Amino acid sequence: MLVALSLILALSGVAASSALGTRAEEQQGAALLRDFQAGGQSCGNLSSTQFELIGEYLMARIIGSPAAHDAMNARIKQMMGAKGEAQAHIYLAQRTMGCARGAAPASYGQMMGIAGPMMHAGGASGSGMMAGGSTGLAAGSMVGGNGHHSASGWSSGMIVLTVLLGLGLLAALIAAIVLLSRKRDGAAAAKDVLDRRLADGEIDVEEYERRRRALDGPPTGQGPVAT
Repeated sequence: MLVALSLILALSGVAASSALGTRAEEQQGAALLRDFQAGGQSCGNLSSTQFELIGEYLMARIIGSPAAHDAMNARIKQMMGAKGEAQAHIYLAQRTMGCARGAAPASYGQMMGIAGPMMHAGGASGSGMMAGGSTGLAAGSMVGGNGHHSASGWSSGMIVLTVLLGLGLLAALIAAIVLLSRKRDGAAAAKDVLDRRLADGEIDVEEYERRRRALDGPPTGQGPVAT
């Protein structure tokens, strides 16, 4: 049981670490976008890495759900690779900021196709996100956004849902472990009774071995033991 719980905690730690990394990238992107809108940066001064960070932030605001954003990133990586995912975010940032040159990469179309069904009601489209200038994304909110997200991007509903889901999985695992433990304890108790009956002469060795085989169950890959 302790091993299983340790595994759950380890996996939760990896997922949390990945999510925190994505949230940090979004915050860096937000800061870069504010600097651009304030005139501190220009299209020619921003690197591909900086455009990618801005794209991560913009896509997070489009979808409105950190969990959905992480799921979309994972799917894009699976379909187009890490490079394709980066190119999609770079083009999203460049297009939104008026810095795009040339045709959109295929991964951008894939990303927007996946993002469409994930957009929350009232969200803004990528092409209209710069509307409102410094009062738009630079102020940390989207035009038409619902305004119910925390500074880290997590809505109260998503936090509650994530906690409940984690508790549900943990409860299911603990229940399975307890059930398995009870079955093993029951089998051990039955074998103790069988040993006592043999020692008391209530059954002979042949009957003992037959019942012991029945308790042990059939070997893997074989049918039930005949009784």
